[in-house]
Amino acid sequence: NVAAPDYAKGKNWAALPTTVDLADSVPEGLAAATEPPVDVFFIHPTGFLSGMNWNSSMDMESRTEENTKWMMSNQASAYNGCCNVYAPRYREASIFRYLSATPDIVEKSMALAYSAVERAFDYFIEHHSKGRPFIIASHSQGTQHGLRLVAERIDGTALHSQMVAAYLIGSDVRET
Repeated sequence: NVAAPDYAKGKNWAALPTTVDLADSVPEGLAAATEPPVDVFFIHPTGFLSGMNWNSSMDMESRTEENTKWMMSNQASAYNGCCNVYAPRYREASIFRYLSATPDIVEKSMALAYSAVERAFDYFIEHHSKGRPFIIASHSQGTQHGLRLVAERIDGTALHSQMVAAYLIGSDVRET
């Protein structure tokens, strides 16, 4: 069992505007925005591609962390020209849940992963965003969590007026 991530600790964020990280990457000759007017809460895709567990342990010395760094450089960094990038590490579900898990394991694994995303979002809203406009961005597994986050925590709430857009890509986003 892995304890719930404490998002007051910087180590539980793959990207923060106050740290130097791979989400700060820009193409040669360009620069990131210096005082962006918008924040982006980026939920990365599945990077947990090996192991015997259904959810990542968030081990900083793992292949999963290597994959997360790649995703910050190649996906989250797309937003640093317009936004402060906030990307939580989370107890993501294993790639194998897509391939071989029974429906009950899929549900439990995704619920555990979502609980960390939701916890990070709450921390982001309370301690970082402070009423600023924000974008929810995601890819693949992150999009499944992003859809739930928008439906359960943003639609029909005061946060709806702060949300500029939701870029939820790389997964099925049809209304069910």
